Amino acid sequence: MSTRASARLAQRKAKAVELDPGPGVDGNNDNHRRDAEHTESEAEEPQTPPQKRRRANNKPKKAVRKKVWGKEGRLAGLISMPIEIFTEVASHLMPMDIIVLSRSSKSFRNLLMNRSSVHIWHAAMRNVPGLLPCPTSMSEPSYLALLFSKTCSMCGNIARVGLDEVLLVRLCASCRETSLIPLDDVPSKFASLVHVSKSITPGSRRVGNGYVLRQNLAEVQAGYDKMARAKGKTALVDWEQETKNMISQRKEDGQVLAEVISALERDEKQVINNVIQIRRSEIERRLGELGWTEEDMSFGWFSGLYVPYSQLVNQPKPLTERIWTNIQPKLIPILQANRVENLEMQRVDLKKKRRDRLSELFLEIKDRTTPTLEFQIQLPGLLASDNGSTTTAQFTPPFPNLACLFNLPLLKELPEGEGTVEDMEARFEENRAQIEDFIAEWQASVQTQFANQLDQGHIDLGRILQPYNIATDNGDPFSDLPNELKLLLRADMTFFGAIICMVPSLLSRTIGATWAILQI
Repeated sequence: MSTRASARLAQRKAKAVELDPGPGVDGNNDNHRRDAEHTESEAEEPQTPPQKRRRANNKPKKAVRKKVWGKEGRLAGLISMPIEIFTEVASHLMPMDIIVLSRSSKSFRNLLMNRSSVHIWHAAMRNVPGLLPCPTSMSEPSYLALLFSKTCSMCGNIARVGLDEVLLVRLCASCRETSLIPLDDVPSKFASLVHVSKSITPGSRRVGNGYVLRQNLAEVQAGYDKMARAKGKTALVDWEQETKNMISQRKEDGQVLAEVISALERDEKQVINNVIQIRRSEIERRLGELGWTEEDMSFGWFSGLYVPYSQLVNQPKPLTERIWTNIQPKLIPILQANRVENLEMQRVDLKKKRRDRLSELFLEIKDRTTPTLEFQIQLPGLLASDNGSTTTAQFTPPFPNLACLFNLPLLKELPEGEGTVEDMEARFEENRAQIEDFIAEWQASVQTQFANQLDQGHIDLGRILQPYNIATDNGDPFSDLPNELKLLLRADMTFFGAIICMVPSLLSRTIGATWAILQI
């Protein structure tokens, strides 16, 4: 029912009560009027719509993991451990481990930085062979942090340079600019009283005879003035001598510290290398179980695949199942590509070995079938020198190069085959006679070609070749040579032409692409 209908109904009831005469009209009239007014006021009040019901969420909420800090964290067991047991455990740690532990929480800092815990620091120092005792001017935590942490001694930022054993500081780039003073700028009376280092410089500059710490110079100046004012000249001289002795002792201790730190760095590198080696061996073992060979995991020096492979394998972290699950899908494509590269490299290398062996076989045929002729020639007239009247001449018969030899169908397939070098050599020996016949025919064709050029020139050839100037006791050294070759060996036979594939080796190249027969 609407609000207006309720109001009209209430008005009708009120009128009916007013028109009804009867006993007690006066007494009840007021009551009826109040009821009518109350009903009308209720009808005039607006009714609010019912609220929507929220949908029930039956999904269980995820349990939120509470972050635990302080004493309730992972180090809670160490915090609640009896001090005797904690001291025994800490005595087997290295100094850097104690430093890290002291920086892990306030509880450990309050414990380890207390003077009563100095025996813990001394026990850690004994674990470093050859480590010098802590200087009197420094506390044990400061001394060990200086030696083993990679932070700046002045500002606490990362310092990429090593420790300066003379100044006993480790400075970042910005602090080197502000904390170092050239020795040349130090007053002469203080130059022998400050620690001087020649191994540390601000930036890339290297000026003068070394650098000193600004703080050390200020301390020396203050001490000098104090001694000069208060205790007289004798005390000042004693103080200067004591300071010089400290500087000399610092230099000696610096050499020992340098050796100790170098030994520690070598040990750390060895430990890291051992972890990397164990990780790499385990990865290679698992890859071997998947079917990958040692050859697939070997990369050539020119390969660009080694860098991503090394980034996944050569890391100073032990291999866990989670790490293996993450890196395995990344390693497989690298190994697949490397296998293809290795096969191609093997094919090229095998081809080179086959060609090299073929060259050796052809040279053996050349030395056996076409030996080099060598003889002495008498120089006529003015050409004779004071040292003697003869000279040595050589003649090497023409022989085809590899490009020409591989034009033979039989030889074309030998360097391109898939077999081993021994298989290729066996095939060569089977066809040796045919190969030597091809070489002999080639040599004869070259001689004939040049002889035909002489015939086309209509030259008065005269005598073929006479050994008038040959210094020999064996008669005619050219008796076994063909007539065509004797004709070509004459001194007045010179040929000019462009370089072609089948250039005989009996021709000597001269400037201007000139090819001349050996002059006798």
